[in-house]
Amino acid sequence: MNLSISQAQARHFLLKKQLLYSPQALRGYEGIEKVFQHLRIIQYDPLNPCGRNPDLVLQSRIRDYHPDLYHKWLYTEKKGIECYDKELCIIPIEDFSMTDHRRLLLQDRSDQKQFLKKYQKQIEALLQRIEQEGEISSSDIKDITRVDSGWGTDALYGRIALETLWRMGRLVISRREKGRKYYDLPSKIHLSLQERETPLDLALSREHVRRRLASVGLLPLAGGGGGWQGLGGVKKIMKEMVQDGELREVTIDDTPRSYVVAKSDEQIIQEYAEMTEKKVVFIAPLDTLIWDRQMILELFQFHYRWEVYTPVAKRAFGYYVLPILYGDKFIGRIEPVLTKEQKLEIRGFWQEDNNVWDKKIWHAFSEGLETFKTYLNAKGISNSPIK
Repeated sequence: MNLSISQAQARHFLLKKQLLYSPQALRGYEGIEKVFQHLRIIQYDPLNPCGRNPDLVLQSRIRDYHPDLYHKWLYTEKKGIECYDKELCIIPIEDFSMTDHRRLLLQDRSDQKQFLKKYQKQIEALLQRIEQEGEISSSDIKDITRVDSGWGTDALYGRIALETLWRMGRLVISRREKGRKYYDLPSKIHLSLQERETPLDLALSREHVRRRLASVGLLPLAGGGGGWQGLGGVKKIMKEMVQDGELREVTIDDTPRSYVVAKSDEQIIQEYAEMTEKKVVFIAPLDTLIWDRQMILELFQFHYRWEVYTPVAKRAFGYYVLPILYGDKFIGRIEPVLTKEQKLEIRGFWQEDNNVWDKKIWHAFSEGLETFKTYLNAKGISNSPIK
């Protein structure tokens, strides 16, 4: 039997699963650990106009968070690892085997095979050097040979060699400093990988579905879309899990698609109540909440596109724009930048047409902007939209 719910129920459920029903309720290092353990996947992107994507994900859920505070969890205590999952992501180290299928696909790519074959001797020497001398960055490799980067441009051999070995799991990123990546052997960095002899497995499993669904909470039964990215072919598995009762098919009022949730989450969905306390938070452009953009459009009536790779003339809004969440509604967009002078500059601000900003919303927005300034340790705010 399908579970039938309203759009408001669906929104509240998603926000609870995303730790955004009561934004910034978590604190400190324990909060960082809880977010990573709860979401399982946080997408990484190197762009840094106001903190990188992981920072933006964390600041919306953790009060008094500042950029790079997750580095202790990831690089010092080594509780996580950077790898290709949905895309480039940070995940708990215990989930690393769940990304085997991505590394197998990379190993099977003809361009990867050709690169490894062409530079076999240099790569063997590189791995031996890392074994003997420890972690390395691309700037430590003096070979000036240029190779195809895969982005339509040439790049230095050292950078491509390290990147290729990392994508295939033969190296791990041991740390980042000011955007520079350092690589080392997995067995030297993560003790849990020293005894790992299980061969890589290309097959998707029910556990892949459980884990991805746990990361988002609600996803389309048809598969596809940003929420299922990196897990092509899960539709058959999902249908089997629905038939076995492990997942529930969900229909949502005035929404064309069917969704699925874990049966264990039914109680959370049924605990619907009107939100009494609402805060304004700025949502990361690659936040887990908005991975499935079509779902966000259907449930929140909010159309969002990250326009960093869109030509300026074709942008509807700005370069690095963050959705503004207030309660269970997206009420606008903002483009904040931390300048070289350590000021928070608002380069763009847009209100959604279907939301009227009253005094209560403006007050919440003012508090949210001040909290964001504190998160960045900014010295002030320029071009503030507050009247």
